[in-house]
Amino acid sequence: MIKVKVNVNLEKEFNEISKKRKAEKLLSIIAALKAETPVDTGNARDNWFLEKNVIVNNVEYIQQLNEGTSQQAPAYFIEKTLLAQKGVRPSGTIVRFNK
Repeated sequence: MIKVKVNVNLEKEFNEISKKRKAEKLLSIIAALKAETPVDTGNARDNWFLEKNVIVNNVEYIQQLNEGTSQQAPAYFIEKTLLAQKGVRPSGTIVRFNK
C-alpha cells in the first residue's frame, strides 16, 4: 500500500478558476452587446465595459437606443442580447437605467 499526501488548497484553486470563467463570460456578453448596439459614431458600441462585475454603458442616450430609436436594432436589444446568452437567467431587473 502507498499513501500520498497532497497539500493543495482546492478551495483557492476552485475560486481562481471560477473568477476566471466569470470574467470570460462577462467579456463574451460585452462582445455580444457591442455586436448588437446600433452604430452611428460608434460611441455607444465602444462604451460597454466591466465595472466591479457589472456591465456598464454610460452613454447618455443608451436608454433611447434600447427603446428602439434606431432603425439598426430592435427595441430592447440589450435585454434580448442578454437573454440569448447561454447560462444567463433573469433574476429581477435585467437592465437598470440611472438618471
